[in-house]
Amino acid sequence: MMRNVMAAIFALAVAGCASRHDESSRQVVSVSHLSTPPVGSLSVSSDSAYEFLDFRAQSALRGRLTESEFAALNVHTNQSALRELYAHAESDSSHCDGGGDGYLVTSVLGTACFVVSAIADSQSRAHLEFLASLLSQKAHK
Repeated sequence: MMRNVMAAIFALAVAGCASRHDESSRQVVSVSHLSTPPVGSLSVSSDSAYEFLDFRAQSALRGRLTESEFAALNVHTNQSALRELYAHAESDSSHCDGGGDGYLVTSVLGTACFVVSAIADSQSRAHLEFLASLLSQKAHK
């Protein structure tokens, strides 16, 4: 149930973020922490613009990633990195409902749920931890 609600909120957030950028930019990645209560979601576009949707305050914070943040993001969201990460997507949605270390990620490979503690591969885990860290940084600005 919680996952369905989060997925619907996340889909609306992604659509809203995409509609506010120029036609030449595209969404690189969106990430949301599946916590209870939900905190928010972060969407980043190919022009380095981001939008953090704060679910608690029902507000949006927009900005641009620094060059170093965007370069690091590209390392963790290139096709190879995403394939590594998506190989560890949770197949059982119950693991993603309110466990505290679950994240919903949307990219060119689709939308999937990941549980940090369930990813044994260090490189794949590093990709998810980077996204989680970026989400946390922008959530606390």
